[in-house]
Amino acid sequence: MKKPHVRLYPIDIARLPWERPPGAREGISQKYLAHDQESGSHTRLLRVDPRADTGIFVHDFCEEVYLLEGSYRAGEEFHPTGTYTCKPPDIKHGPFLTEDGYLGLEFRDYHGPRMNKPLVRLYPIDIARLPWERPAGAPEGVWQKMLALDPDGGSHTRLVRVEPGVDTRDVLVHDFWEEIYILQGSCKAGDEFHPAGTYTCRPPGVRHGPCLTDEGYLCIEVRNYET
Repeated sequence: MKKPHVRLYPIDIARLPWERPPGAREGISQKYLAHDQESGSHTRLLRVDPRADTGIFVHDFCEEVYLLEGSYRAGEEFHPTGTYTCKPPDIKHGPFLTEDGYLGLEFRDYHGPRMNKPLVRLYPIDIARLPWERPAGAPEGVWQKMLALDPDGGSHTRLVRVEPGVDTRDVLVHDFWEEIYILQGSCKAGDEFHPAGTYTCRPPGVRHGPCLTDEGYLCIEVRNYET
């Protein structure tokens, strides 16, 4: 998995074209945010029109989806806005049926055999019940909710909440792939201002920070150690 270094502001994402995925049914479109041309791993926005039927899927990659807008029914399960799912390879799922349409943030990754993120489905009420925890070594005012965790390799997906006025003060360099989508609020990373809707992908070894926020922010963050 070698997703490239990407930073897309909301205006950049708005300018990306909606495209019909190869083999997709009518009413389904995507915008690529990051794409590893070699392995096929990618992050995208997926838009499904009202009353579209996506069919049944089984795939050979890990798929994580956070529902940004709308809702759908997956079999007997109703997934409203704010639902998070993680599906390891070879998990049968679908069909997805939607009355009002939906927009999902989707992370698809072809990991090596050491990656072992679990099968997870968390409704908004489940996520609300998860405790906010202080990450090890994090500055005061930084909190997380773990959504999926590989207990062996340490790869994980989490919600991160940073309170107003927090200054991380540090320039960071890490040894994992990090993808961040800001759901609420904003921050300033170095000389860049990142409002809600900003997407960032950082490969290992990329220097970034410090991160400052006046109003606070909430983001979803995917960290993968498997390359």
